[in-house]
Amino acid sequence: MCESKESISRRIIEEMKEVEKLKRELDEKTRDLAEVQELQKRAEQCIKMNV
Repeated sequence: MCESKESISRRIIEEMKEVEKLKRELDEKTRDLAEVQELQKRAEQCIKMNV
C-alpha cells in the first residue's frame, strides 16, 4: 500500500526538524573545537616561553 501524501509530509517535516537539531549540535561542537584549539595554542605559547 502506498503512503499518503499527509504521512509523507509529516515524515519529511520530522526529518527536517532532526536535520536542524543536528545542525545546531554541529555548530555547538564546532565552536567548542575552536575554543579548544585556541586554548591549545595559548598553552603551547606558554610552554615555549617557560622553556
